[in-house]
Amino acid sequence: MVAFGIRGGIELCSKILMPMLFIFMIILIITGLMQPGAMKGVEYLFLPDFSKFSWKTLLDSMGLVFFSFSVGAGCMITYGAYIDDKTELVSSTFWIVVLSLLISLMAGLMILPANFAFGMDPAAGPGLTFITMPVIFAKLPFGYLFSIVFFFCLIIAALTSAVSMLEIDITWMVQELNMKRATAVTVCLLFMLILSIPCALSFGLLADYKIFGKTAFDLADFFVSNLGLPIGGIIACLLAAWFAWDKVHTHWTSLQNYPGWKKVLRVCIGILCPALVLAVLISGLMN
Repeated sequence: MVAFGIRGGIELCSKILMPMLFIFMIILIITGLMQPGAMKGVEYLFLPDFSKFSWKTLLDSMGLVFFSFSVGAGCMITYGAYIDDKTELVSSTFWIVVLSLLISLMAGLMILPANFAFGMDPAAGPGLTFITMPVIFAKLPFGYLFSIVFFFCLIIAALTSAVSMLEIDITWMVQELNMKRATAVTVCLLFMLILSIPCALSFGLLADYKIFGKTAFDLADFFVSNLGLPIGGIIACLLAAWFAWDKVHTHWTSLQNYPGWKKVLRVCIGILCPALVLAVLISGLMN
C-alpha cells in the first residue's frame, strides 16, 4: 500500500477498507446490544464515575489522543504536506476529530455490551480482545462468523495505522535521501522486522527478562506512549506557533476575516497546549 504512494496505494485502500470497517462494526454493535444484560455495558461506558478520575486517568487519555490522531509522531504533519491549497484545514480538522470520536464510541459499543451480557471482566486490557471476545463469540449464534468479522476489523484498523506511521519515514527517505519509494519501503520493513522481534518475544521466550520491571514490549510502549508522543506533540506546537507561524496561519483560509481568532489559536497552540501536555507528562512520570 505504501509502495504505491499516497493516491494509488494509501488513499485507494483506505476508501475501500474504512467503509468495510464501519459496516462490520455496526453489525457487531447491533448483535451485542441484542443480548440480555447488554444495557449494563452501555451504562458502564456512558455513565461517569468521577471518583475514578485521577492524573493517571488524564495521562492515559492524553496518550489515547496522541495515538488516535498520531499528533506527536508526525503523521498529521506528513499527510498535511500532501494537502492542496484549496483544502479547508479548520473544517477538515473538525471532521477528523468528530469521526475519530465516533469510531471510539462505536468500538466501546462493539465490545462492552457483549462483555457485560456474558459476565466478563471489562478491565481485562489486551486480554479483552484476544481472550474474552472469543469466549463471547463462542456463545453467540453464528459465533464463528462474527469472530471472523471482528478480527477482520482489527486487521483493518491495525493496517491503516501501520500505513500512516510508515509513511512518515518513507516520505523523509524519499525527499531527503533521494531514495526510490520501493527501496525506502524495503529498508523500513527490514528495520521494523528487527526491532519488533524483542517485543514479540516478550510475550514468550523473553517474558522473564525485564528492565526496570518492564518487558521489551512494555518498555517500548512506555517510551513511545508516555514520553515520545507527548514530547513530540510539545515540540510540534512550539515549532508551529513560534518558528513557522507565518506559514502556518496563512493556510487557515476560513479565518482570514477573523484575525482575532488567529491570535487566540496561536496562544492555545504555543502556550496552553504545551503547558497542559507538559504538566500531565511530569505528573504521570512522578506517579
